[in-house]
Amino acid sequence: MSAENPHRRNVFESLNNVNKEKLSDWFKNANFEIIPPEKTIIKLDQVPMDRKISVISSPTKSIEHTIQFSQGLIESGRKSIMPHIAARHFKDSDHVAKVIDKLQELGVNQIFSIAGDNDNPSGPFKGSIDFLREIQRQNIHIDRISIAGYPEGHPKISKKDLDKNLLEKQAWAKETGTEMSIVTQICFDSKKVIDWIEKIRKLGVTLPVVIGIPVKGISLHDLYKLAERSGVGDSMNIINQNPGLISKLVKASIFGKNYAADGFLASLSRMTSERHKIEGMHIFTYFKIPLTMEWVEKSKDFLR
Repeated sequence: MSAENPHRRNVFESLNNVNKEKLSDWFKNANFEIIPPEKTIIKLDQVPMDRKISVISSPTKSIEHTIQFSQGLIESGRKSIMPHIAARHFKDSDHVAKVIDKLQELGVNQIFSIAGDNDNPSGPFKGSIDFLREIQRQNIHIDRISIAGYPEGHPKISKKDLDKNLLEKQAWAKETGTEMSIVTQICFDSKKVIDWIEKIRKLGVTLPVVIGIPVKGISLHDLYKLAERSGVGDSMNIINQNPGLISKLVKASIFGKNYAADGFLASLSRMTSERHKIEGMHIFTYFKIPLTMEWVEKSKDFLR
């Protein structure tokens, strides 16, 4: 019999001395974010059909591309699809109405509302709050909307404006009776995530939080591209200044200790309590669907 791969134990060791019930709930409620080139849909066979799939909106492609890919997932039998709807992709109010009509036709009742990374908006909507106000004006109701949270800030938006945006979106959700949650963009420091959650709670933001994490097994090239897309600030400086940390992040083994996934989650679960209102995980799979699912299933087995 071949010797057991020592990396296989690391994922379990890193989860010792934590609240297994809490972590188990996070894994059960995990969303999977995917980027929609053609090959990705084939690999989704490994993702259980009842799991929520979040489809990103590329700044280089139209919003119709996101909807078309989401439609393909729905036609394959998936029911829980959450497309990213980028405000800056809309040309005008009629364009908004047309896209929402298509989503309702497909039975999509949840979206991830974002501003979008386009430097030059296609129309009058510069931020996600502009889009939300537009659908309210058109008497359009969407059952559940996720919005982005930035524990380390955003390279193009001041922290003051980020806080203001969260409060405005929360007020909008309350006024319209919309279920809303915050998905954090990637941060590699669990303490910074907790500090950020505690800060927004003091500001009066009570929306539940879903923790964004990168999949294990991601390459350094993938990591840099993903971090840049997600608006990561200080974490990229940490990576640049710590070659030893880089070596941890680029280990190919899915079961190796990984600062961005196992250790991060273990640390986060030790520091959280009910007041933080964390309701699950949002996994940035970044073309690593098989590795993602193997890690998720191994972790769930251990947490049972």
